Amino acid sequence: MPPLSQVQDPAGSPDSVVQSRIQTASMICAMVNRLSRREYQVCMLIYSGASYAQAAQKLYISEKSVDNALQRARRKLRAEANEAM
Repeated sequence: MPPLSQVQDPAGSPDSVVQSRIQTASMICAMVNRLSRREYQVCMLIYSGASYAQAAQKLYISEKSVDNALQRARRKLRAEANEAM
């Protein structure tokens, strides 16, 4: 998944920009509803382009804790996507 800063392409057609924004909003809603606060914070940092080390430093946790939170978040979001199908 690309960093959030790369999800929206302002140079694209208006339809593709709207569709991209809808997908981004949907993803963020799913994250807010399904993830713990820590998992959400880690996802937002990592998907915004931060490294594991940067996320760990910002959240005052270890890089392993960042990885664990990210893996839990991915499992939860993947399960939600499967349920939606």
